[in-house]
Amino acid sequence: MRGVDLIAVVRSLPSRARLTDAFFPAAADVKEALLRYLRQRHALGQALAMTIYDAELDAPDLMWLGEQLGVADAELVKAHNAVKASPRESGQADAVRAVIPWTRVEPLLQSALALAKQARTALTSIDTPQALLERIELLSPKSPLTDAFAARWSAPSTPPREGALAWSPTLHGHWLGWLAGYDRGHHGPKEAKRSAEFVYNHILSPQMLIYLAEAVGLSSRRLELATTAALADTTSLATMTGAIRKVVSWRTVERALLKH
Repeated sequence: MRGVDLIAVVRSLPSRARLTDAFFPAAADVKEALLRYLRQRHALGQALAMTIYDAELDAPDLMWLGEQLGVADAELVKAHNAVKASPRESGQADAVRAVIPWTRVEPLLQSALALAKQARTALTSIDTPQALLERIELLSPKSPLTDAFAARWSAPSTPPREGALAWSPTLHGHWLGWLAGYDRGHHGPKEAKRSAEFVYNHILSPQMLIYLAEAVGLSSRRLELATTAALADTTSLATMTGAIRKVVSWRTVERALLKH
């Protein structure tokens, strides 16, 4: 189980947790804080969930996760008593893990992940930027074909590529940062109600489009057609991205994403 699987499970769980809320009344919305942390640390997406559980989460995170996954109340109370007995905040998470170790949580996470996947496969469309983000979140950040495309594009005879990625050194992370901006109003009030199709059709980064086509598993033949079309006329980003979308339409990407 990887970090992206942990994100998928956390996203599927209810926000409020009776005991955790009572144990940590000063804590903010634990679910939203945990999701934000996992998403912002893009490298965690490919890390082992066990590593994240054992090294990255704090006491409220661990208690909330355990409670929402079905850990018994008696175990949660015991873990909370261990937290109260811990003299230092840095040791509180270890106190929880001593009572609720990874081996206790892993089978519960696996069951929750299976249910989350069932819910995803029941969907027949991707309508909002948030729904698109949740699908792209599950994709691999590795993109060797996109890297090769970028290398071809950066030849001295062609114009410079778009500036450095604002949210992440990876295109995967850049997609997540860009899409999260719609939910947070970073792209302006009019953009908040845009559809996922609108977002895809107005992306002006050729690399982002090629990455997404590669990450969802489109054929190497289609990818070659898309990159060739983009490089045929590099006078503007709009020309390049328009050429890519003629080969890789939103409907093609959406159908592929719905399989993830």
